[in-house]
Formats: sequence, C-alpha cells, structure tokens
Amino acid sequence: MTQMQEQQTYIPAHTPQSNSLGTVGFVLSLLGWVIGGLLCPIGFIISLIALKGNPKGLAVAGAIIGGIGSLLGLLVVVVFGGFILAILGLGAAAVALSDTIEITRANMTITDVYEETGALPDAAAGAMILTESGLDLSEYKYEVTGQSTYTITDAGFDGNFGTEDDFVRDYDATEFASKPDQR
Repeated sequence: MTQMQEQQTYIPAHTPQSNSLGTVGFVLSLLGWVIGGLLCPIGFIISLIALKGNPKGLAVAGAIIGGIGSLLGLLVVVVFGGFILAILGLGAAAVALSDTIEITRANMTITDVYEETGALPDAAAGAMILTESGLDLSEYKYEVTGQSTYTITDAGFDGNFGTEDDFVRDYDATEFASKPDQR
C-alpha cells in the first residue's frame, strides 16, 4: 500500500479586526449611565476619536450612548444648578430682609430714646440697642454724627470696618420722630 502523503496547506483563519479605542469609548459611555453620567462625556469623546478606525460598531454605539448621556447630564446640571442657585439667592434675600428688619427695630428704639431724652444714645447705649435688636456688633456699628444724626454701618463682606465694602446708613432721629398727634 502506497501511502500518499497529502500536503496540507495551512490557511490562517480570518481574525476580525478590533477597535480597542471604540471598545473603551463604549464601555466608558455605558459605565457613565450606571454611575450617574460622569463618564459619558469622556466615553463620547473617545468614541468619536475611535470612529476613525475599523470596525466602527462599538465606536458608533459609544458615541450615541455617550452623547445622549452627556446631554442629559448637562440638562440635569443646568436645571438643578439653577434650582440650587435660586435657593441660595432666596436664602441671601432672607438674610438681607432679616437684617433690614433688625436695623429698623434698632432705628425705632434709637428714635424713641431721642424723643424721650432729647438726645441720641451714646456709643455704648447705641451698641446695646443694636445687640438687643438682634444685630451682631462684629458686623454692625452705631456712631453719633451730630445732635440728631447717626449712622449704622455694616462691615460688608470682608467683615472689617473702614474698608471699601462697608455700607453706611445715615439717619436723622428728627425725621423718624413721631408727631404728638400720631401716637
């Protein structure tokens, strides 16, 4: 028996190309959805770059998922960011209104003292009036500037008196004094 030797030719199997960058972009975009959208913009950008390579399947999917996740994340930031800023603005307005009410209360007390005694309270008595009205002496200062005039100074954002951001309110006790027929 003759054995025929067959020659076998080895033809390598076709190995599919891979697009590693596309895979990374897809995975990051998908993970972005899972962890609240933080990775979506990164996955979107990487997927867009990966579209230059082949195959494009995962790169296209990553770009779509990452793009939608990025837009939704931006929408959430804008909506909730605006909401948070609005709350902070309302909080600041409430503080300003509270301070205005306390200053008005102090002003009324100072005017009452002026009506009863014919003189404005001295610096120590004025400071006590501010404190009793709910104002913090580290932020507000009372100062007599004339026979019936005085100022209440707000130390401003830096909390220091005598700086550019101080807000000085000038008052005249005779303007706020009640007329005898009005009380």
